[in-house]
Amino acid sequence: MVFTDRPELRFFNLLYLLPLPAIVIAVIIFFLPDGIIADPIVENGVKSAAGLSSAGVGLVLLLVILYYQLSLKCARYTVTDSHIESQTGVLNKSTRRIPFNFVNDVTVKQNLFQSLAGTHSITVTTSNGDSVVLENVTEGQRKQEIIWELVRGEAPDESHVAVNPASSHDTQ
Repeated sequence: MVFTDRPELRFFNLLYLLPLPAIVIAVIIFFLPDGIIADPIVENGVKSAAGLSSAGVGLVLLLVILYYQLSLKCARYTVTDSHIESQTGVLNKSTRRIPFNFVNDVTVKQNLFQSLAGTHSITVTTSNGDSVVLENVTEGQRKQEIIWELVRGEAPDESHVAVNPASSHDTQ
């Protein structure tokens, strides 16, 4: 095995701030005196509906973030001298293994949030269009070079592998 990695979740906890405004609005609406929001014709129905819908939005956002974090925690990426393997999924588990002799492209991407977190996504594409994506991995450029060396049939450069052959995320 050349390296094993898991997605980096270091800055992921900041996403839990997204539902906060909806929950705060729900609490404010709940504690407002009667008649401020409610239409006199509908009475307290508008206040209750606004508070419940705001709380519902916050709860749905919270559940989506929790599921996404859990799916990233369950992901595991393994690179050996002959193939790359991706194990993903929480409820619907999947394992993809691509032998290096079928790989024709290794792309590293970094969006704004990944840039802030210091992570990358590496896409390994085969000649028939299949691909494996290693999401939110650290040291993306170094790992791309290791994969390219293995695709070319070369032993990985010791300076690439010796630094961290098994990621610290492997124990999570």
